[in-house]
Amino acid sequence: MKYSNTKNPKNLFRHLTNVLLWAMLVGAGLFLNACGSGDSDPGVPVITSFSPESGLAGSEVTINGTNLDQVISILFNGVKATPTLKTATQIKVPVPAGASSGKIKLTFGSGNVESSSDFTVTFKQVAVSDFEEEDVATIWGLSEDAGDISKSEFLTADGNTYFHLKGADTNNNYWVGGRYHGTGNPATPLGVVENDPAKVFLNFKIKNNNLVDGNPSQFKPVFYVYDADQENDKMNWEIDFPVTWSEWKVVSIAAKDFHRWNGSGFSPFSGNINTVSEVALYITGYGADFVPASGSCDFSIDDIVFSEGAALGQIITP
Repeated sequence: MKYSNTKNPKNLFRHLTNVLLWAMLVGAGLFLNACGSGDSDPGVPVITSFSPESGLAGSEVTINGTNLDQVISILFNGVKATPTLKTATQIKVPVPAGASSGKIKLTFGSGNVESSSDFTVTFKQVAVSDFEEEDVATIWGLSEDAGDISKSEFLTADGNTYFHLKGADTNNNYWVGGRYHGTGNPATPLGVVENDPAKVFLNFKIKNNNLVDGNPSQFKPVFYVYDADQENDKMNWEIDFPVTWSEWKVVSIAAKDFHRWNGSGFSPFSGNINTVSEVALYITGYGADFVPASGSCDFSIDDIVFSEGAALGQIITP
């Protein structure tokens, strides 16, 4: 471009106008280039990893990535969580109560992103007894209101130790069994943390050693909840059901399905499940309909576990 005649006012004006237009076009080009460069918005959150890959409700998860400070909400398979730390590159957040296994989703102003893999929500197990304690006879104290116990011992079969409970009485009305106090006094909780009785299950393996078709014996698990405001400082919650199988089976009962005899009927569970301090296992029955041909009930029981968040076996309901 030649500028030899810039002293002429018309030429000078034309020259300045051209320079101004050129500068505006260059600036606009740079702006458009900056907006159009790259395939992704630099403000969009990206999850590069998270750890651990599984955990209980309440456990902390660290999410790593970029632009995480733009995140508005965090969801574990649809359940909202509240972070304790949020920066551009990291989020720390507890697994929310009620979450289930699935993707971690981050929402932001114009959309959402999900983790490429699932986070697995695990559940807690509190082993009450596998009947391998050194002093199991003391820990599982015998308790009987009627009848005799032919056997209450710990047998080895197939390499496993289990509890063998057998009993009867002449009135066909049994209440015989073992009671577990744990290693502390009866008011010491056994370790259940969850306080929602719908999410806590008492699980155990059981089989009927003396099954007669059409005439099964009744089995009654009981757990005791310590409550200083109640009589005797504790309340017992129970459920009984017929054991109609002769092979090992894992059964599960939700704490909410246990009930208590109130003198004229059964009251539904209303205690604090995380204050469970004792577990008892009883043979029970009411009348001749529950009496096997031998006149005696005989069960094997093993692996008594409280699970928080999921049942471990076939759910028994009242």
